[in-house]
Amino acid sequence: MRFSVTNPIAQARADTRAYARQARFGMVVALTRTVQDGKRAEDAEIARAVDRPTPYTGNAVYVQPATMQRAEAAFGLKDNYEVRAPGTPPVNYLGPNIEGGARRMKAMERILQKAGHLPTGWHAVPGQAARLDAYGNVSRGQVTQVLSQLRLQLTAGYERSIPQRQRPGKDGTLTKEQKRINAARRRAFVRAGGQFFVVKPGSKRGVQPGIYQRQVLGKKVHGPARRFPKAVFIFVGRATYRRRIDWERVAERTVAERLDYHAAVALQEALATARP
Repeated sequence: MRFSVTNPIAQARADTRAYARQARFGMVVALTRTVQDGKRAEDAEIARAVDRPTPYTGNAVYVQPATMQRAEAAFGLKDNYEVRAPGTPPVNYLGPNIEGGARRMKAMERILQKAGHLPTGWHAVPGQAARLDAYGNVSRGQVTQVLSQLRLQLTAGYERSIPQRQRPGKDGTLTKEQKRINAARRRAFVRAGGQFFVVKPGSKRGVQPGIYQRQVLGKKVHGPARRFPKAVFIFVGRATYRRRIDWERVAERTVAERLDYHAAVALQEALATARP
């Protein structure tokens, strides 16, 4: 006959350790579910406050889930660390809508400033001739057209070459080759969306500084009612935003409403699935 006696103290310690592990696991799950709720709530708040947000803006909130090694979770606007692909981090342009005040510079504005076209502290806003996309932003195609004509690059490796205009010689006529070049020049301007030039602040009296589109193709292309030049971008000394996104209130309300609920549910699930 064999007999065995279980040490009640050792068993109690083992049960306590098992409970602690499952309780920590339950809290990790609860924290992660809470920040996921926070992301959904902030996504809805951004959609409410921003007119026609792009898919990029609609995915502006990141989630950092909790782990067993780090029982801490977070959600927030993506910045340079979360955004790996080229583009403006959402925190740069949505931040002023949360805090109010001047917005940060866009990539195009930094390029214009570096080239000496845009003074420090100024911003470029859409003008009358700007082509807006479905989300109310100047189309990337037009931005690329403007910068390429100004011999600036938004993305590496892109530059549109427009032939120089050929003028008649002393006899007042153009050669066959000069005519071919001028025809190629006109076709290039059609593809480029027109001819663009910069008016710097203070350079022309009575003219708003900015980037303008000059009529180079005649009424047949642009229509008889269009007067040129027209501003594609206007340079303004200050671009400010009022607070439109109530980020803090939404975050605090979501955490207060959801954390206790998720903690109770997750702990119950963790203990129910604990291994004996």
